[in-house]
Amino acid sequence: MNRLPATPLIAFLFLSATAVACGSAPEPTLDPPKQVDEQKTEEPPLEEEPATEPPMPGTTPPPECSEQTATFTPSRPKTNVLFVLDRSASMHLRLPKTGTRWTATRDALFGLLDKMPNLKMRGSVMQFPQGDAALNSCCWISDSNDVLCNCASYPSPTKRCSASTYSVANPADLEPAKLSSIKSTIRASDDDYYWGTPIAAALTAAINAQKSSTNDGLKSVVLLTDGAPTSCETSSDPGANDIKRVIEAAKLGMKGATPVRTFVLGIMDGAKGARADLLSQVAVAGGTARTTSCSSTDSCFYPVDAGNYTTTIASTLDQIARNATDCTFEMPPETATTDLTKVNVILTRVGGPQMLVRDTRHMEGWDFVNGTKEFKLYGQACRVLREEATAKVDVVVGCKTVPAPPAPAP
Repeated sequence: MNRLPATPLIAFLFLSATAVACGSAPEPTLDPPKQVDEQKTEEPPLEEEPATEPPMPGTTPPPECSEQTATFTPSRPKTNVLFVLDRSASMHLRLPKTGTRWTATRDALFGLLDKMPNLKMRGSVMQFPQGDAALNSCCWISDSNDVLCNCASYPSPTKRCSASTYSVANPADLEPAKLSSIKSTIRASDDDYYWGTPIAAALTAAINAQKSSTNDGLKSVVLLTDGAPTSCETSSDPGANDIKRVIEAAKLGMKGATPVRTFVLGIMDGAKGARADLLSQVAVAGGTARTTSCSSTDSCFYPVDAGNYTTTIASTLDQIARNATDCTFEMPPETATTDLTKVNVILTRVGGPQMLVRDTRHMEGWDFVNGTKEFKLYGQACRVLREEATAKVDVVVGCKTVPAPPAPAP
């Protein structure tokens, strides 16, 4: 038997890195300066998935057969992630230990982007609000850690609250020159104070850009914010700050032949942080609810604790990264002339390898997708691949495909 060596697959843990949110803290106060007040909310407890699951259908360990000819390591199609980064004035609030929301978010995001070239991931970053000049000369952070402003005038919502204003770069391979450009653009906002948190406009622009992109592969938006929609209302549009507009944008992203999922990451900091009840609804609409029952506890989004920011943002982004990909692989080119009735998929995890069944019902195991150019893992096999950093997938050819057991009688 001629058996080719199997190269461990990088189990698509989209990296343990970091990036964060903006704007639930109220907008800067008008003259005279005074502390901003917001409705206080507490971070809801997250509802965890069951710790153990029944064994996956299949054979452990995978059987050898005299017809087995080779083992190949498949490649993953690239995925496309667009980070939508809140840069409203409240992102300059100081953290309890060191730095500010902005500097911690910036550094965490840079760490994540640095790792992406080694993975099958395309990425880009869009900041919001856009369209208005910064108010650096008349806004600041007070000794009590609040945003204060004493400006002669403030920009109208015409530009920042219109999706057509926003410039969005399509996710791309993060080569050194591209990484350097993204980092320079983000650093340019290090000392800037922007007015308003136009989440609906920003999310709409990001989703539209992802939908119109010709990039192949899965597409996602990661919304990072510390607030609720603000500073878009006018006398002709008094409901412009309604969270329902953000929810509707996320819902539209999931429609059509090219769905775009919206992951939501919120900074939780009491009255100065994001509102769980609002962000949880956006996550549900964007197809990224964390559990089936998370709506009852407003915990469908990913919270970041301002009191322990640098560690919670890293772990939170790691979770989002794992879920921003799916369990699809390209069939190895070496199998182009293979009898597809003699293909099996092996998942190697903690405890050893397991040959998965081919399940055309897409419940547990694997099956071909996109004709026979790709295959996808389903059920527990997909969850294992996302959650275990050392898990890998191999394709074995030459042995008759192991089918799923028949469905139980009704």
